[in-house]
This record gives sequence, C-alpha cells and structure tokens, in this order.
Amino acid sequence: MIDIVIFGVTGNLARKKLLPSIFTLEQYGYLPDDLRIIGTGRNPFDQSYFREKVKQGILEKSNVKDGPSLERFISRFHYLHWEDPLESSLRLKDLIAPSSLFYLSLPPELFAPTAQVIAQAGLSEEDKGFRRIVLEKPFGWDEASSRELNSMIHETWNEFQIYRLDHFLGKETVQNILVFRFANMLMEPIWNRNHIRQVQITVFEDIGIEDRGNFYDKVGAMRDMIQNHLLQILALTAMEPPVRLDPTFLRDEKVKLLRSVRPLEVSRMDTSAIRGMYRTYRKERGIPEDSFTETFVALKLFLDNWRWKGVPFYLRTGKKLGISRTEVAIEFKLPPLSLFDPCMCGSEPFVNNWLIFEIKPEQKISLIMQAKKPGIELEASSLVLTAPYQRDGYVPLPDYSSLIKDILEGERSHSLRFDEINWSWHILEPVLQQWGRDSRDLAIYEDGSRGPSSQGRILEEDHQWRSI
Repeated sequence: MIDIVIFGVTGNLARKKLLPSIFTLEQYGYLPDDLRIIGTGRNPFDQSYFREKVKQGILEKSNVKDGPSLERFISRFHYLHWEDPLESSLRLKDLIAPSSLFYLSLPPELFAPTAQVIAQAGLSEEDKGFRRIVLEKPFGWDEASSRELNSMIHETWNEFQIYRLDHFLGKETVQNILVFRFANMLMEPIWNRNHIRQVQITVFEDIGIEDRGNFYDKVGAMRDMIQNHLLQILALTAMEPPVRLDPTFLRDEKVKLLRSVRPLEVSRMDTSAIRGMYRTYRKERGIPEDSFTETFVALKLFLDNWRWKGVPFYLRTGKKLGISRTEVAIEFKLPPLSLFDPCMCGSEPFVNNWLIFEIKPEQKISLIMQAKKPGIELEASSLVLTAPYQRDGYVPLPDYSSLIKDILEGERSHSLRFDEINWSWHILEPVLQQWGRDSRDLAIYEDGSRGPSSQGRILEEDHQWRSI
C-alpha cells in the first residue's frame, strides 16, 4: 500500500493542479490499486463532505463526466483535520502506509516547520517502505534563506527522501529540448558559439496575478519565474551532454552550466536587467498602493565556457501581456557570404535561421529556413518547417502528473538538487540586492502590451527581440 499525504489539500495549488493531475494518472491507469490519498487541512470536514468537495473540484477543473474512474478516484480519499501539529502528526502515523509520500502544498514559510514536526512524530523513518517529502518552489527568498531552509529540512530528512519540484520540468516539450539536442547528431556540431548568434527564452502570460496577490507581492517575477523555471530551461538548452541519463550525471551537468554564468556587475546592471510593472497591478486585491514588485523581467546572461563564450542568453517573463506564450528561440549566424543579397537581386529581406521550441500555447518545434521563392527569378524567401509535438491524437500528461508519477517510482531526474537551487540564487543575488536598494528603475507598461519598451536596452548591438 502507498499513501500520498497532501498538506494543504484545500488550497489553490492542490485544488487547481495536484488533484486534477493525480486524477489524470487514475484515468491512464498509472495509480497502484492500493494507493490512498490523505488530505490534511484546518477545516473540520467529515469524510463524505470532503470527498464530495474533491469530486466537484475535479468535475469543474478536468471537464470530465462522472463515471467509474472518477468514483474509483474519489474512493481513495481520506481527510485528516489538522489541529495541533504534533498531535495530528501522531494520529497520521497510526493511519498511513509503510510507503508514503508527503506533499507540502503549503505557503513557503511552513515548509521547514511542517517537515520537522512530521519527522518528530517518526513519519520520516523508513522501515518496510519509503518515506518521501515533496517541496514546491519558491525555495527560500534569496541565497541565504535558501541555505537556511535546506539546513533545517536536513535536520530531520535525508537528501534521498527530498524531492524539490519545478513543475516546468514536468512539461513534455521542455524535456523534448534534451531529447532533440542529444538524440540528433546533426545538431551537436552547430550547437555552439561558432554557429549560434543568440538565445531567447520567453515566458509571457496574458493573465495577471489572479488571487495570488498576498503571495506574489512578496516574490515578484524574478523570484517566481526567473530563479527557477527560466534558469532550468537555460540549463537544459546549454548544458553539456551527461554521460548517461542518470539523475546524478544530469544534475551535475546542469550545475556545471549554472556555475559558468558570468557574474552580473552592479555597474552594468542597466544593460543587463530591467524590470517593469503592469499599470493596474497596484489595483489588484492584496497589493499595497506603494508596491514596487516587478511583474516583468528581462535579463541578459553570458556563459563563460568553451561552448558558449560571447553568446548572449536573453531571458524575459511578464504578466498581463498581450499574448500567452512560452518558447526557446535560437538564432543562427548568417552565412559568411550572402549570394542572395536583397540589394543585388531584389529578393525579400533575409530572416536569419531560427530554431524555436514552442512550449505554449502550441507544442511544436519550428525551423525558419531560406528556400527559393516561387517564380522565375532565382530569389530566396523564408519558410517555416514545423513539427508538432502532439501527434496521432496523443495528449501530453499535465506537468504535475508526470512529476508525481516519477516521485512514486523513485525517479529523481526531474526534481532539483540543492546546489542547482543555490547557484540559481547566486546568479541573481546582485540584481535582487540592487533592486532592493533602488526602485526608481521600475518601468510601468500597459496591460495587454508586449511589456516595457526599456527591455530593448539589454540587447547587444544589431540584436532584436524575436516577434511573438
């Protein structure tokens, strides 16, 4: 028997992400027959009311009809009223199976105390099964607090029991970057500074902060998106090939890549990092009128290693923009001699070759190439070769579904090791400290726009943001 224990089961993360994702595993037949789901919360629900509440949430979120798979899923649920932490932990100890997974779907400040109190009740001790604990980002507030959190959790839990999740790593099209790079020999000779001009990693959202005001205003776009999601995508895009697909080797290469990021200098901050806020942000519920929390960040990084020396990596993310899109776009250099110069033969202007991994809204790989323009003249024009990821009716699993499946099976490739997190904080520390001292450079941008115009100042000469 295996138990998944969800702390904070009535919260937004569990309601919107975790429970629908675990239900997807139910639909696909990935859940063991004897698996139970135990939810904890501060509300004194009885079992029937709690199960009905979960059922209605699944029906609303997953757009499914009531049926055998949903009834089987709901029958797995049990509810534990979480009152006094230690007393509740002791009651939980008498209830759970030898193999148990503890998912902390809680505010970040409760990670360490919750991890410690359930360990004090003996719930971290392994006897006839496994005991694993799952933490969501953010992992701390900065480098120092991240180290402190890690130290506190390690007081009662072993590293092999700890799973630190970044849900972007559960996206199949993010994982596809790794496969595309290392399964195709034709890419390796050109995947370097000799052939690549720039890399742009973009995560744009058309939504605002929704009902996350109290949380979001404490973290902002840099901590909420750049420190984890975008730096992880950067690592997968630029890392060296691991010896084999083993979690240790994979994470070793990601750490090596993050360590190669050139330190950001305060004296050059205005051409390396910009931040913005959408105009109506201070009118959102839970946001102070004098808030200076950024909702948009654009960042330029260089990697001081043999493969990428001199190639700029641009990272940008923002909320309340005119489009929702996530992509990794790689621009290749022009040929050394242009035989089809527009000025000489009247051809349409050239667009450099771009390789684009589109993660959202569509899931596909696109390659912008040059080919003969239809007609009698020998002219070149751009065309797009597209390979959709979703083929033959296959629907990718939700991010959390694949991650939870991995954890149940003890697969650690898509969970983070602490040194990955620590180096991510280390990279951003100079920017966070500078922004904490001076808020004058916060640019206001219009809702529904493409973000602040000042984002262009971080670009190298002759570089432009790719039109999305």
